Amino acid sequence: MTFAYVLLLDLVGSSRLPDRQAATETLQGAQAVVNERYANRWLAPLETTRGDEMAAVLRGPEVAYEVISDLGDEIHPLTLRAVVKYGELVAGLETRRASIIDGPAFHVADRQMDDLKDGPGLCHFDLGLEDLDRLLNALGNLLLSQLAELTEQQRKILRHYQRDLEETGSVKQAEVAQAVGTTQQSVSKTLKTIRWELIDAGEKEMRRLLAQAGNRRPEGQAA
Repeated sequence: MTFAYVLLLDLVGSSRLPDRQAATETLQGAQAVVNERYANRWLAPLETTRGDEMAAVLRGPEVAYEVISDLGDEIHPLTLRAVVKYGELVAGLETRRASIIDGPAFHVADRQMDDLKDGPGLCHFDLGLEDLDRLLNALGNLLLSQLAELTEQQRKILRHYQRDLEETGSVKQAEVAQAVGTTQQSVSKTLKTIRWELIDAGEKEMRRLLAQAGNRRPEGQAA
């Protein structure tokens, strides 16, 4: 018996897509990229369970939002909804296959995904920490909804700008423009239009809250 973090993902509106095979191939490509990027964080890496659904088991919650947002970056303009559930796993752990591992956490996460599909939200966090869960769900849904509304070019500019700023501590819009094939004026206008500072601050807060969750044991969980 192990307690861990189940991650379920579902492609929004997949039944209405004109080319579901192409969408499945896009998901599989994104899955491979993200599995490699977070190779040391999985108890079971991302695995396609149906053509438009994926599952994984994380060692901790710290990178849960980054996994979800990175997948979103890779498949944009397609959109994913996600459930992260902390709970008990009782079988199949030795396989490191999310499609085989079983336990109450997966069953609850499945029900939560069904509920999520019936509403407007794009994520649901159930980490067993009521105060943090409320904050994560409110902020996570706002961020993912806002990101989903960006154009592909806007999202590329945002991510290049964030990455360059994180890596160097400063960033030149002209260099971002060259990287994404546009002008410095377009980069400047885009950053203002999408209000990138709010997205960036929100994502930093998501990472902080998830790190805090990783340092706290849910109520009732034995040591």
